[in-house]
Amino acid sequence: MRTRAGLAVGCLLLALVSTSGAAEKPPSSLFTPIEELEARARAERADFFSPGHFAAGERELGESRRELEQGRSANDIKKRLERAEAAFRQALANVAAAREILGPSLAARDSALAAGAPRHAAEVFARGDRWLRDAGLAVERGDTREAVIKAADAERRFREAEELAIKETVIGEARRLIAQAEAEKAGVWAPQSLGRARDLLARAERQLGEDRTRQSEPRVLAAESAAAANQALAITARARAAGEHPAALEAAILEAEAQLQAIAAALGQRLPDAATGFAARTAAIAAAIAALKAENDSLSAEIASVVAEIEKGRARERALAAELSAGREREERLRRLRNLFTPDEATIHRQGRQLILRLKGLAFLPAKSELLPGNEALLSKVVAALRELPGASLTIEGHTDSQGDEKQNLALSEERAQAVRAYLEANLNLSDRLVSAVGHGEGYPIASNDNEAGRAQNRRIDLVFDAPNLTGE
Repeated sequence: MRTRAGLAVGCLLLALVSTSGAAEKPPSSLFTPIEELEARARAERADFFSPGHFAAGERELGESRRELEQGRSANDIKKRLERAEAAFRQALANVAAAREILGPSLAARDSALAAGAPRHAAEVFARGDRWLRDAGLAVERGDTREAVIKAADAERRFREAEELAIKETVIGEARRLIAQAEAEKAGVWAPQSLGRARDLLARAERQLGEDRTRQSEPRVLAAESAAAANQALAITARARAAGEHPAALEAAILEAEAQLQAIAAALGQRLPDAATGFAARTAAIAAAIAALKAENDSLSAEIASVVAEIEKGRARERALAAELSAGREREERLRRLRNLFTPDEATIHRQGRQLILRLKGLAFLPAKSELLPGNEALLSKVVAALRELPGASLTIEGHTDSQGDEKQNLALSEERAQAVRAYLEANLNLSDRLVSAVGHGEGYPIASNDNEAGRAQNRRIDLVFDAPNLTGE
């Protein structure tokens, strides 16, 4: 049974032959299904897991393209494409079985590639590729034992290539400079500098050998090693020149003297006499630098202190601005609340952290607690006021005058407070706040009970809101 891609190619080619009296050049679109199959096989890494069949597929596909350019018959091209398809499909079929055997060696190859092994360890990397190909061919033959052996050899070559590439990348420059210094006989002219370069390089190599994935410290050591090797080369060149030309030694000393003088001048210092030697003169420069550093540290501390004070001032300014904004918001809220009521209906005032809405116009029948129909307009304004104060806890306080029995007045004041609470709960969602109703009877008069005007003021309902953000307390 032909595969789907093969049927598509075959049907299209037969149609082309049957509709023309002579063989026509097949369109390049005939290759698309096979090229997609090739791309799929490459993505599955069949070129490694089944190299023989993958190579056969590429060979047949390449030949079919050449035959197309040469104008060969559609039937010949069809056969080539069918063989290419069969080879790619067989390669894909081998992938699953080969992945378990070749997977570790292929992962090692990827690591070596990432380290730049084809450039820095080309020969070892190429040997790994040859062993990997042989292992894939062994898988195709069904020789599992040989495939395992060759895959292990390939993995070792790739690991070796990776290590060589990493070492070349990290310490290669230092190695080359040390070799150059040794060739220039720096061991004779600059033994200390060359010895330091070698020691640093040895430390970098040792650390890479212990764990090649940790490269930051070996890179630092390698850079220091390269600098020491360059120093050895420079000293060697100067020493040789001085040996061949005695005046060159004086020139080198005078150049160093000029550099010391330039540094001292930049520091505003006058150096001791040259007879004191380099140690005393460099000590003077070091002392001047230390003094400048101390002064700089002191200035930095002062600047940090000033900056901290500025930031504190800005924080206080922001806090004051926030407080002023909150105050303006509170005043605007109070203004809106006061505008809701006429002086005869209610008054609003602050008392510590509390805001008191005193309902002067709320009327009850004598000795009764039922709300009268005429109170609806005022109570609707109370509902609007509560909407201006979301979340604030509320205590509804009932008060009476001193006429009548004291116990009866206390009970009546609480019944009236409960009546107001029931109205508010029926007309407004109070679930966002704490609400309570209490009666104080005649216990908290605000005017004299000796006359009717005073007693009228004492008969009242107070809505007491307890929330610091309302008053600013």
